[in-house]
Amino acid sequence: MLQRFIDTFSKEAKGAGITRLEFYIKECWGQTVQVYKQEVERLNISQETLVYVEGEFEGCKGSTFLENLSTDASRISEHLGIIRQTAKYNKEPFLPRTYSAARPPVEDTAPEFPSAELVAERLREAEQKAYDSDRRIDNVGSASHTTRREKVLLLNGEGDALEDCVQYEQAVMSLVARDGTAVQSTYETRLGKAVGQKHLLSLAEQGAAKVVSQLMASPVKTGPYQVLLNNRLVCDLILAFLPGLFADRVQKKMSVLEGRVGETITSSLFSLVEDPNLSEGIVTRNFDDEGTPTQAKSIIDQGRLTTFLHNLETARTFQVQPTGNGFKSLYREAPAISATNLCVPAGEHTDAELIQAMGSGLLITDCDGIFAGANPVSGDFSLIAKGYLIENGAVHRPVNQITIAGNFYEMLNGLSAVGSEYAAGGSLNGFIQTPSLLISELFVSGT
Repeated sequence: MLQRFIDTFSKEAKGAGITRLEFYIKECWGQTVQVYKQEVERLNISQETLVYVEGEFEGCKGSTFLENLSTDASRISEHLGIIRQTAKYNKEPFLPRTYSAARPPVEDTAPEFPSAELVAERLREAEQKAYDSDRRIDNVGSASHTTRREKVLLLNGEGDALEDCVQYEQAVMSLVARDGTAVQSTYETRLGKAVGQKHLLSLAEQGAAKVVSQLMASPVKTGPYQVLLNNRLVCDLILAFLPGLFADRVQKKMSVLEGRVGETITSSLFSLVEDPNLSEGIVTRNFDDEGTPTQAKSIIDQGRLTTFLHNLETARTFQVQPTGNGFKSLYREAPAISATNLCVPAGEHTDAELIQAMGSGLLITDCDGIFAGANPVSGDFSLIAKGYLIENGAVHRPVNQITIAGNFYEMLNGLSAVGSEYAAGGSLNGFIQTPSLLISELFVSGT
C-alpha cells in the first residue's frame, strides 16, 4: 500500500510540474487499557498514518499533509494543487534531503502488543496489590497501561529511503491514602521498552508505601537546607530546563546559556550525555526527522557546556555541524529541536548511603507544577515540594507544604554527590534516566 501511494503520487506530481518530492510518513499504533475498581474503565486501540509532503515547483518549496495513504486521483490532485500554491506563495528554495546509508522501507506489518485481556488482568492484580498493601489506601484512582509504536519513514520520489521504529510501554497509577482527617495522594509512573507484571506490582507496592508514608506530613522551618533530590524528581527537573539547551531557543535569546558553550555551568560532578542507542532508552532513533544521523554526544561534560542541540537551520546559523536533533512535534510542522535518550552518569553511592552521609537535611521526592514553576529561559524555579526530613542520617518524618526556590544551574554548582540508582522519565520527545543528586544547600520556605 505504501509503495503504491508513493508511486502514484510521484507520477501525478511530475505531470503537475512538480519536479522533486520529499515524503515524511509516520505510522502509529497504540493500545491503552485502564482499570478502576476491578473493571475495565477504558480500552483504546488506535492506528493512524500521517503524511507530510514537500515538493519543488518552479524552484520553490511547497507542502501539504494527509492523514492516509489514499491513491484516489482527485485527492492526490487536490494535494498537488496545494503544493503548487504554497510554493508560489512562500518563495522558499526547495532543499532535498541527504540520504546517508539509505535503504528501502520494509513491508507494512502490524505490531504485536500484549492482549488487552492480559493487560487488564495484570492491572486488576496491581490495583488489588495496592489496596492490600495498607488499610489506609483509600482509593486507587486509576491504573493504566499504554503500549505505543511509531514508525518514521523519510522517502523521496527517486527510491531513497530511511526508516526508524520505536516502541515503548508506560504504566500509570494514582493513589489516595487516608487516616482520619489526614489525606495524601500520589501519581506514579513507569516508562520503558517493556513494562510487565513485575513492574506493575512494584509500582503498586511502592506507590502505596510512599503515599501512606506521607500521611501526617507537615512543613519545616524556613531556611537553607542540604537537600537530596530524588532520582524521579531529577528526571522531571532536567526535562523542564532542557529547552535552555536547544539552539533555536538560544537563537531567540530565550536561554540564559547564550554564548556559554565551552564554559563551566555546573559542578564538575555533573555530566549530561545524549545517546540514541541507550539500552534502556525508548527514543532509539538512527536519524532525526530531517534525515540527519543521530549521534552520541556529551552536552555537559564534568560541568562544562560542550554543545547546544541543533537542527539543520540552527546549525547553519551557528556555523556548526547539525547534531541530529531536528524532530517534529507535529507531523505537519517543520522540525524543531528535541532530544533522544539522555543520561546523567551515575556516582558510587546508593540513596540510603547518601542519606546517611548527609546527616541532616531534606529528601525531596515530589514537586507540583514543575513546568509552571520552572523557567527554562532564566533557569529560575519556585516549586511546591514534599518529601522527608532527615536527621542523624535517617528519615525522621514526612514533610509537605514547603517551597524550594533558586536557579537550576546555581543549584547544580552546589552539587556535592551523585547517586548510583537510576530512575527513568520523559516521552518520545525526550527520554531521560538519572540518579539522585545531593545538593549542599538549597533555600526552603516553610513555616
